[in-house]
Amino acid sequence: MKNFETLCIKIWMLLVVVTFTQCASSQKIDMKASLQIKDSYFQEIPSGMADGPTTLFVSFEIEKNNEVELTYAFFRGKKIELKKTNSNPNIYEGNYVYPAKMQDLIMSGDSKEEFKNQLPEIERKIPFELKANECMLQYIQNGEEKLFKIENLKQIVLKNFPM
Repeated sequence: MKNFETLCIKIWMLLVVVTFTQCASSQKIDMKASLQIKDSYFQEIPSGMADGPTTLFVSFEIEKNNEVELTYAFFRGKKIELKKTNSNPNIYEGNYVYPAKMQDLIMSGDSKEEFKNQLPEIERKIPFELKANECMLQYIQNGEEKLFKIENLKQIVLKNFPM
């Protein structure tokens, strides 16, 4: 009976170890540069209105490669969908619009009126812990989904002109 318990414990521990190693290997980050990036940057673009939304814009230019397609950028806690530009098929761009700071709320003595208020959007957390200017790119190469980390995504400061 003692041997049976020991065997069961060992099998259970083996299953746990195998399960966790499978989870850890499911998202491999490409540390070797199979993805060649020519240029990459981000901009924070204000709306022009006092309480209007700010847009986070990202751009990535890759070397000409027909077998690579960028799909998402994970940057500053946001998952940003990337799309090819019409002018150059090697440039992928995406943007995230932060919600407006102020929303009109209906405050009423009648609680039924307050049901018309819009619920705040709850965002899902990205699956990576990234530093301030680190960016994770998700791309597809030869039908396989891969990840590539950019250590320091440069910021291009927008020049504000008076209106």
